[in-house]
Formats: sequence, structure tokens, C-alpha cells
Amino acid sequence: MSSRTVSLGGFANAVISIDKELDVLIQNVSPGSPLRDKALRDASEVVVKAMQEKITDAKHIIKRYKNGKVIATYHPGNLRRAIGVLDLKDTVNVFAGVKIPPRGKARGNFKGNRVDGYYATFVEIKKPFIRPAFDSTAGQMKAIIRDGLLKALTG
Repeated sequence: MSSRTVSLGGFANAVISIDKELDVLIQNVSPGSPLRDKALRDASEVVVKAMQEKITDAKHIIKRYKNGKVIATYHPGNLRRAIGVLDLKDTVNVFAGVKIPPRGKARGNFKGNRVDGYYATFVEIKKPFIRPAFDSTAGQMKAIIRDGLLKALTG
């Protein structure tokens, strides 16, 4: 089997190793192909939805401190909203996971569309939601990828 993988998971190391059938298909569909990208993105959306369903929202506002001062305030539902398909540059893979702002930008009030998944690792350790979501959708994701790649090849 080649070293090609379709990564769907971010920090939880949830990676689908391409089986032999998918490996042959993916080698024959060029990166950047709209149908290839759609297949990978559609598969990612499946695990994103599962992660969002498995997460339990905080019941209260959570504050993050630095040197005794509040630097970030997280409102209930922030972590659920931070889960999504990540737009990463310089890669042909598609990643699903938790959106975290660049270093130094994770300050302020996180509610509405402004999200920060800073504490996702702590939640995952206490009450896993990423790995179980991945495990429960792996077969469905592989089927979506396979069908999309076959469609790209047969056009």
C-alpha cells in the first residue's frame, strides 16, 4: 500500500488509511480535481456532523486566564461551532477538526460566528467526541470517497 492518506481529523489523529481499492482510485484522480475535492469534502462533512452531535455544550460561560487576567471568554456552544472542515493551505488533503485561531489571536469574546476550539483537547480527554465520531463514520466516509473518485474517473 502506498503512503497516501486522506486525513480527516486534526489533533485527534483520526486518519483513514486508504485501502487498496481507494489507493488505486486516488492515484488516478489528480489533486485539485473538482470531483475529487468534492468527495473528500463530503466525507469530511459526515464526520463533522457526527462530532457536533456527540459534543456536550458547556452549561455556563468559560473564561481563560493569563497572569490573573481574563484573556478569553467562551460562551456555551462555542466548541460545537468550532468544529468543521478546515481550510488548510498547501495541502491536497481535506481535514475535519476543531478550528483554533492563530497564536496571539485567541483573545476576547467567543460567541456567534467567532469561535476558538482552544479547550477541545481537555474536553476530548474527559468526554471523547472526536474519536467516537470518526470510528462511527469511517465506513460511510470511505464509501463517499470511493463513489466520488469513481465518478471523477468515469466522468
